[in-house]
Amino acid sequence: MSNEMIVYANSTNIIQSTGNDVINSTFSTLAEFSEAVKDSLIDGVDYGIIPGTDKASLFLSGAEKIKLALGLTVDYDLESCIENYGEEPFFMYRFKARVYRGDQLVAIGYGAANSREGKYQKQNPYSIQETILLMAKKRAFVNGIREVSCLSSLFTQDLLDDPTSTPSKMRADKTKTTKAGKITAGQIKRFYAICGARGMTKDKSDALLAKYGYKSAKEIDRSKFDEICREADAYREE
Repeated sequence: MSNEMIVYANSTNIIQSTGNDVINSTFSTLAEFSEAVKDSLIDGVDYGIIPGTDKASLFLSGAEKIKLALGLTVDYDLESCIENYGEEPFFMYRFKARVYRGDQLVAIGYGAANSREGKYQKQNPYSIQETILLMAKKRAFVNGIREVSCLSSLFTQDLLDDPTSTPSKMRADKTKTTKAGKITAGQIKRFYAICGARGMTKDKSDALLAKYGYKSAKEIDRSKFDEICREADAYREE
């Protein structure tokens, strides 16, 4: 029998050792990040309430934008795979998504999908095999991004059927009004955070803005914001 003693931590001791200043600072940062996410993501495109649910779901495009804003990378492991070909074909895939910031593992997400889910039962399993695989991978990705960004209070898992689908006409119409105007304060912070993470000097970021006809980040049109952020994220110091 092992002589090793298991010590259970007292939650009060953990809180006291952390300190109120650190706790207040952490919660303040999380609140600011949540506000920035709500300002930056587009309702009906990046997230939305799916019929039959009462909480907004984070869609693939929204998770991809959060990944870009936080400078994250994702690796995948196919943990389980069932491919039964025959009279009663059945396909099931389960992925683990490992989310990194630099070399540091910051979160793990899991996702699975199978051909017997309600939305797939009336379809030919062979024709949707790749869709099922992509759905499992996408669920793992979104789950991992939600874990690292502490956004469970804002969004639930994306329940959309098709991971390769484009937004519906309703979402597209909604985008036209949401995309109008200039970017928010949260989006300005996000732009400069990406520039800083990629080692861009102020002169370089100003040059990028000038390329699009802007003198400052406050002038950026929402319709151009994602494009400019992608270019900033692709910058590599020469």
